[in-house]
Amino acid sequence: MAAPDNTEIVSLLERIASGKDRTVKIARNLVTAILTQYPKADDDPRFEQLMYVLASYEPKGGDYLYNSDQLAQECARVLAGISKDQPGAKGE
Repeated sequence: MAAPDNTEIVSLLERIASGKDRTVKIARNLVTAILTQYPKADDDPRFEQLMYVLASYEPKGGDYLYNSDQLAQECARVLAGISKDQPGAKGE
């Protein structure tokens, strides 16, 4: 079985982590990209917290919601792990 291609996931994580785009639309696109490659992402330690943050994301935050800075921080954490050892990372 071929390893998942993480190119789109890495690209979206980079856009959010860098601050280029932190809209709700890109957050939804990231959820879709992750679930396409990893249907059980909610139970995958690499993505579990990120999926929780994405489900409760509002750029300005609010009661019980994550804001854009918190999402960017979580994306950077996931990106550091996925970029090091996953197919589809830049340079592969």
